[in-house]
Amino acid sequence: MKFWRESSSLAPVDSAGDETALERYTQNDTVDCEGRPANKATTGGWRCTPFIFGAEFAEKTAAFGAQFNMVNYLVGVKFLAKAYSANMVTNYLGTGYLMTLVGGIVADSFLGRFWTIFAAGTIQMMGFVVLMLTAFLPSLNNQYCEDDLKKDCRAAHGSSLSTIYVGLYLIAIGTGGIKACVSAFGADQFDSEDPREAKSLPHYFNVFFGSVEMGSLFASTLMIWIQEYKGWKWGYAILAIVMGAALVLLVSARRLFRYRVPRGSPFTPVARVFITALRNRKLPTPTDQSHLYTGPEEKAPQGVIRTSNLKFLEKAAVLREGEVATGEEPNPWRVANLQDVEDTKMLLRLLPILFSSFFYWTCSVQFSTFTVYQVATMDRRLGTMVVPSGTVGGVFLTVSILLTIIFYDRVIMRLIKRFTGNGQGISPLRKIGIGVITPAFAMMTAALIEMKRLRVVQDEHAEDSPATPLPMSMFWLVPQYLIIGSGQAFIYVGSLEFFYNESPRTMQSLGTALVSCTMSIGVFTSSAIVSTVNRATRHNHDGQWLGNNLNRSHLDRFYWVLGGLSLINVMFFLLAAWWHESVTRAFSSSAVAADPDASPPSAAPSAHQA
Repeated sequence: MKFWRESSSLAPVDSAGDETALERYTQNDTVDCEGRPANKATTGGWRCTPFIFGAEFAEKTAAFGAQFNMVNYLVGVKFLAKAYSANMVTNYLGTGYLMTLVGGIVADSFLGRFWTIFAAGTIQMMGFVVLMLTAFLPSLNNQYCEDDLKKDCRAAHGSSLSTIYVGLYLIAIGTGGIKACVSAFGADQFDSEDPREAKSLPHYFNVFFGSVEMGSLFASTLMIWIQEYKGWKWGYAILAIVMGAALVLLVSARRLFRYRVPRGSPFTPVARVFITALRNRKLPTPTDQSHLYTGPEEKAPQGVIRTSNLKFLEKAAVLREGEVATGEEPNPWRVANLQDVEDTKMLLRLLPILFSSFFYWTCSVQFSTFTVYQVATMDRRLGTMVVPSGTVGGVFLTVSILLTIIFYDRVIMRLIKRFTGNGQGISPLRKIGIGVITPAFAMMTAALIEMKRLRVVQDEHAEDSPATPLPMSMFWLVPQYLIIGSGQAFIYVGSLEFFYNESPRTMQSLGTALVSCTMSIGVFTSSAIVSTVNRATRHNHDGQWLGNNLNRSHLDRFYWVLGGLSLINVMFFLLAAWWHESVTRAFSSSAVAADPDASPPSAAPSAHQA
């Protein structure tokens, strides 16, 4: 099912010279739900973003409602080992992020962003239903304990454990499809070719991220309270209902949205370029651009800028003698279009930033797993109420992110505009850089606080009493959450802007999926590090670093290792950022030299502001 007609023309006006019509319709190839050129007065813009923000708030309430407290469900209800549970959660999160690549391909090739979001949301809702069954059906609860102290327990196994995996990975598949499309779908509501609408994009990404964090805050408070005190089956049932509400909200506004028609898999032209360049590897690279294939004359894009890097790929556009018959197009798997070559180069230029920014998420995921275990050993009293351990981390993290977003949007951006005249704020790449630096400080702070907690354990002789709360307040963890949360506000928003703006226009769903790809690499790296540390310290004379009894473990040493690795990663990122900036400057010089009035038809690298 589609909201657009395959046969509809995307030409925005019937008369190319009609300035009024040019102002009336979008110029970024978006259409309305009937397949007609999108009218700015009736579609898109801020009028429809409340529905996107509301749907994202509901979806994130459901997703985070499962994520924040999952380790407590696996350890406290299903009696799984702490390290196993931590890796189970991080692998589930990593799969969800990795599935964004699949979601991006499906959106760009077949369904479009809107229907990909709807289909993925439906799958995610099914996952919550399956998790509800694991808490509700007696046949799926085969864990048991020999005594009330829960010291000799048999963990969930067989069909019970398998069903948990099914539920988690259905949620992961759904999460991937939604993450790949929802931020880009919202950005499609603003015409990047209209200066008035384009300047709203940075503010849109900030508000979008704010809706994500409001869902996170709601999940970490009310949803976790329901799970802990009203029962896990009710907790997961409500998450399924919330996800259903998100889908209803999105569909209800379908006539207000602007849609981008699927153009085919973004990987197809990339594959053509690599295969054809490899086939033509022995051919010389022409110095004259006129010797490179730019497409049929009537369809060839104007102003294609030939960049000076990755010259090997240009061999894909070299025409062999007799390759093209008069009036015919060549086989695209034998001769690539120069624009496809430049789009492939543009995508490859993003990879160093991707591979140098993932380690933030390696560190951040610890605050959803091992830090939750820490909180469970601490004094969590707030007045007469005992705060669930899953709530503590979720609230601390979310509040720090929201405060950072508000402070940046309302204070820093206004100061930058006042003193520099730049209303765009800090450049996306610099935002990512701020985020990359913060894990080093966060993990070192976390290590110091864990050392303090272990001293309290020794003073209280509580080494063998991990279930007894220590006389150490949960508020000791605020500094580490404040640092990592501030970093997340910068790196997530900066990454969304960076990969969306600097991806070829035909690959923007894939571009935003790369943001989640960095998260996927990060959390899978976390799983690998946890497994390695577990094996390496299993027989330590002074105790395993990540054992089931946190009071006899050495979590502080694990945090010191992550802090040191974070510093190394900062060096790698600085090199990647320097390379990207130098390539961007070279691109701008090439563009001016080739044609001062020309701009690449897909997507030029965005200007790096302050």
